[in-house]
Amino acid sequence: MFEKKTSRFLVRMCPSDFAMTIRGQEEGADFLCWCQIPMKRLCETVLIESKRHDIIGVSIELEHLANALRYASAGEVTMLRLAKKDGVPVLCFEIRLAHPDSANDVAMIITHQCFVEILPGEEAESLTTPGLEGLKEWRFFLPNFRQVKSCVERLRIAGGEEIVLEIHKEGGGDSTNATLKLSMETPDVNLVATFANADLLVDDDDEPPGPQAAAGNEAGARQRRGRRSGQTFFKAKAVSTLMHSASLVSDRVVFCLVPQRLLVLYTFHEEVDGYLVEYLPACEHAVEGGGNEEGKPPSPSRENAGDGDHGGQRESDEGDRDVQMGEG
Repeated sequence: MFEKKTSRFLVRMCPSDFAMTIRGQEEGADFLCWCQIPMKRLCETVLIESKRHDIIGVSIELEHLANALRYASAGEVTMLRLAKKDGVPVLCFEIRLAHPDSANDVAMIITHQCFVEILPGEEAESLTTPGLEGLKEWRFFLPNFRQVKSCVERLRIAGGEEIVLEIHKEGGGDSTNATLKLSMETPDVNLVATFANADLLVDDDDEPPGPQAAAGNEAGARQRRGRRSGQTFFKAKAVSTLMHSASLVSDRVVFCLVPQRLLVLYTFHEEVDGYLVEYLPACEHAVEGGGNEEGKPPSPSRENAGDGDHGGQRESDEGDRDVQMGEG
């Protein structure tokens, strides 16, 4: 669904995981997605070898990869191999199709090749899920995600350009009850929707309760009651797009709101034990200092990267890399 809106699609393969990350735009708003699936859920046999701790990273055209996966989904078994064609690295899909006549043992083999660019070893090795270290966040779970998604879509259709998100903690102390508020202003009407059954997992108050609250004093407990995250503005169509893509994976979605900066959706897929993480920055006029200076979502973490220059010459050991994955 993002084929025409993305700038770079990266794939990281290692014996334990298959991960993909993508950055693109929706109505002028940058977004970043990270998807990771255990390799054992995808393949029956795996052989991945490289000089960088058996980690291989490639940059590939998303539309080409999507076409290959559509063919592979119709096959009985798919062999995925990283090789070279006329000196150019390619990702080969060897797809075995069942013969329509079950009495005939002859099978059809289709080979689909996607040209790729091999990432430098340091870059491939350092690709990990972007973190939110150092940012104050509100993390919460909504059991009625489909209703929230439908509400966002209706707000978008109403004609407003921006949706305002705000999370309100109910009660004091260790209460986990919260209310999510969505609002939008249009030239004709102001729209507001609230969802009162949010399960608050993390709030941005890292300070322990004061001595009065610890002693059970009602006035002290009231210091932590009715706390709000503050209003954060996002592009309406971008929020709708991210929620739609999350709904294609699962209804188990955890929201993470970094006030005035970022919205993150964590979607979990139980069947394959994988997850999708989507990052959407707040509208630039609502960003108030600090954080990402360019108003963009975080980049995949490079904390463990080496000291090499990523912009220099590509490594010359592509011929020593090989990946084979048999899919049942």
